[in-house]
Amino acid sequence: SFQAGSFAAASRLALAFAIIVSSLGAVIAPRFSRFTSIDQVKSYLKKIFLLTLFCVAALILSVFLAPLLINFIFGSAYKEAIIVYQYLGLAMIPFIFTLVTINPLLYYFNQPAFVTFITIIQPLSLISLDVLLIPHYGALAPTFSLAIANTFILAVSAQKLFSLLRAKS
Repeated sequence: SFQAGSFAAASRLALAFAIIVSSLGAVIAPRFSRFTSIDQVKSYLKKIFLLTLFCVAALILSVFLAPLLINFIFGSAYKEAIIVYQYLGLAMIPFIFTLVTINPLLYYFNQPAFVTFITIIQPLSLISLDVLLIPHYGALAPTFSLAIANTFILAVSAQKLFSLLRAKS
């Protein structure tokens, strides 16, 4: 229960980035559905990529500031949550980059079946990896599982996006 509390505190802090990315995705998505040319998509992808880099930089800054943030928000009793948050923050980086890949797949390339498929795989892989890793790594195991699942989703969605972009060019 102590490790669960450490992970819970760290995940509450990381949740802020997930909410920001989800909100940005909701703002960005409608724009892709209005594009009529691949050049419009490519131009907008560059802008989103820069926005994503800004979000990643903020996340990395929060990883470095984790000792101060955790102590300020939760108090010194949660110092074990610092390392968990640092790993969790790094595991969130691929998730943030999916802001660049998922929305064009859904709204410009009309690939909801593909996105649904990888979305179903993600929680299944998280659960499987957690079952395997928690006995060995404790509170850090979910961060490793999340890093693996997020990296997989990013890699697969980026590969699909690049192949569709090449086909349309």
